Amino acid sequence: MPETVASRDEGAQGPQQERSRLTRLRLLDGAVEVLARDGYAGLSTPEVSRRAGVSRGAQQGHFPTRLELVRAVIHELTDRQTRQLERSLAALPGKRPRPVEILDIAYQQYGGELFRAILELSLAARSQVELRSVIDDAERTVGRAITALREQVAVPTGGELDPDRWATAISASRGTALLRLLGHPVKHVDRQWAASREHLAELLIVPSGAA
Repeated sequence: MPETVASRDEGAQGPQQERSRLTRLRLLDGAVEVLARDGYAGLSTPEVSRRAGVSRGAQQGHFPTRLELVRAVIHELTDRQTRQLERSLAALPGKRPRPVEILDIAYQQYGGELFRAILELSLAARSQVELRSVIDDAERTVGRAITALREQVAVPTGGELDPDRWATAISASRGTALLRLLGHPVKHVDRQWAASREHLAELLIVPSGAA
């Protein structure tokens, strides 16, 4: 097939587009790192550029303002959390995981660095109207993904998963995991979770028709 102008341009722009994509990802990685370590107050475009190892000019080419950077970070965090849930579910043995295994996934999700970053943004959004709708959408998306995990739970014959108890169990996993983000000793919090997870899981399954 003869070379065309379009094909030459595509070949010439391919590496450049890939570099641009990688630069953008490095900036988003840097922003997530800053959020997790320094909080929203420390999230400045110069600091993100420094953490990412990217020039200020390149950063401004992708995200001219702090607000544009923050919005992109929110979308990126949402995607990463959703993908992380999918990977965690796929890594479980067997086709239908036990209730306690799903609760463990939720606990790890809420206690991880990605959720720490989104929590920082959620707190900041209370006083910044321009962020509120974006963060609300992100929280709903992740919340729906976690809620959808219940569809994967193995339920014994003659039983069903109670949706209200499921919501309570997920709230318990989130509340316990937040202790880690608030600075409580991780080993202590993990022991607390280990002591309650099986009990929570047992409460989820009720006789068919009872939910």
